[in-house]
Amino acid sequence: MRLKAAELEKRGLSAVLPQPPGDGGPELRRRLLRLRGVLASRVYKYLELLADAEDFIGKIPDSETRQIIRLRFVYGKSWQAVATAIGRSDESYPRKKAARFLFTL
Repeated sequence: MRLKAAELEKRGLSAVLPQPPGDGGPELRRRLLRLRGVLASRVYKYLELLADAEDFIGKIPDSETRQIIRLRFVYGKSWQAVATAIGRSDESYPRKKAARFLFTL
C-alpha cells in the first residue's frame, strides 16, 4: 500500500524515503520505519545544533562579523562568496575579520 505525501505528513512521517514497490513485505517495512526514525533523529539533532549556532551568532556585536560567520560556517560559502556577499572583492577581508573575531573568544 502506497501512502500519499499528505498522509505521511499527517502521520508525522517524512516523504523523503520512497515507499516500497508493491507490498514490500514486513521486513522491508520494518527497515524503512527504522531508517525514517534514524533520519528524523538526525534532522532533530541538526536543527538543535543550528539553533545553538544562531544563538551564538546573534550575540556577535558587529553585524558584518555576524554576516561573515553565518555565511561561512552555517551556509558553507567559500571565502570569495562571502566577500562578494558583503560587497568586497578580496576574499582575505572576511577571512581575516573572522579570524580576528574567533581569536578573541
